[in-house]
Amino acid sequence: MTNQQKIIEAEAALHQLLTGAKVVQIQRNGQTVQFQQTNKSELQMYINQLRHSRCALGGLV
Repeated sequence: MTNQQKIIEAEAALHQLLTGAKVVQIQRNGQTVQFQQTNKSELQMYINQLRHSRCALGGLV
């Protein structure tokens, strides 16, 4: 999965949480990771890390 695909997946999961989903899942480092309302800030941090990595490699935000 490319970095851009990871960002898209994580942003979609965050959107689901923000619009009422109780639990969402993403793939991270080959494992399924669950996020819920109580730890959605961790999902946002993961998205920020992915964006930072992309910028460091010369990609666009």
